[in-house]
Amino acid sequence: GLYLQAEQAAQRGRNTTLEADALAWRALAETSNNQHGQAHTNASRAVTLAQAGTDKNVLARALDILGTVQVAQRDLAGAADTFNREVALTAELDDPMAIYYAYFNRADVFLKLAEKCDFQQDAEPCLKSADLARADLERAQAIVRKLGYAGLDRSTQDLIGGVERRRGLIRMRQSSNNALASIKAFHPTRASDVLVTEKFVASGSSSDALTDGARR
Repeated sequence: GLYLQAEQAAQRGRNTTLEADALAWRALAETSNNQHGQAHTNASRAVTLAQAGTDKNVLARALDILGTVQVAQRDLAGAADTFNREVALTAELDDPMAIYYAYFNRADVFLKLAEKCDFQQDAEPCLKSADLARADLERAQAIVRKLGYAGLDRSTQDLIGGVERRRGLIRMRQSSNNALASIKAFHPTRASDVLVTEKFVASGSSSDALTDGARR
């Protein structure tokens, strides 16, 4: 496609910065088409090439796209590391929206980590992830609020509300688990604590009749 042509032209001109940028955009197109393996290969190469250049904007974009690919691959640990690098790099750039999206991207990873409490018992790591997600969204919101971008301000506030709803669900599940753990019947210490009898069904029940009929 066009990105491949741009990449090849940059290679012929020995311009690693343009090659990195073309590779990054190509990776984004590939992950949009669910070609996540190839997208990861190209995005990683784009980051490597951009690091060798001097254009930090291109490197920030390559990191942004690599992190997006890693999220699509459900590699949240890898995406968190990539977006940490993006946040640190964009702090050096004179582009507030690049900083906004870096915080936004990292918040999305933290929120996905918080959602893991749907499948695990320990709530504390998930609550911490929710705190980190909210902190990044508040930083992002401060940027667009200062720029006067009311639409992005409102949408970011909606996301903060979503984080708080997630926190509420985590705490509700934690309270429910604690309540169940405290019920004596679930932690028997003597035979009388076990809520079963010696027989599964009473003598003379329809089950016994069926058994007797089968024996005949």
